[in-house]
Amino acid sequence: MKHLLLFAVVLAMATTAFGSSVTSLSCGTLSSPTSPCTLGDKDFTNFVSSGFPDASISVTELSPNHQYVLNLDAFNAFNSNFTFSYTVSVNGACATCKISDVAGSMSGQSLPLKATLTLTANGNTSAPTTGAPVEVMVTPPAMSVDVSNSFKSNGGSVTRISNTIVQTSGVPEPLTLGLAGLGLAVFGLVSRRKLSR
Repeated sequence: MKHLLLFAVVLAMATTAFGSSVTSLSCGTLSSPTSPCTLGDKDFTNFVSSGFPDASISVTELSPNHQYVLNLDAFNAFNSNFTFSYTVSVNGACATCKISDVAGSMSGQSLPLKATLTLTANGNTSAPTTGAPVEVMVTPPAMSVDVSNSFKSNGGSVTRISNTIVQTSGVPEPLTLGLAGLGLAVFGLVSRRKLSR
């Protein structure tokens, strides 16, 4: 029985490690965005920007139906003040999912760190940050979130701005639920045998 329990744990770990893959999708450019840009259970729409030249938009699904990253990549370094906003919504692929928080980060930043990023999600605004990621909780979690990035150069520059969208899910994935049930069943059998001895 101990071997069966160990096998169930190893199977669950292997499924977690190898069962999810990273998927990316181009959403066009700011001057010509693909809208809606749909990946998994997320629709990205209403791309609006002001204050800087064109940039490419892409979305990466890190964890199926749970974590997505929207990247704004500069054709030339972002070195002037600008704003960039969009709407992210959960589509019909997951009726019980809601977006719980949005994080923003900058990469390729010139040194010393001067540029700042402020993030707003459904009216909740972060404090400006120069290097560390910013995070905004969506309170209460929602199926549609308006996200806005406000970049201030302050004499610095960056090459990419990323937003990570995290959501909660009311329904566990069937495989995870099945493996948890199997583990509990095996644990119950082992405990019952020990008690009967």
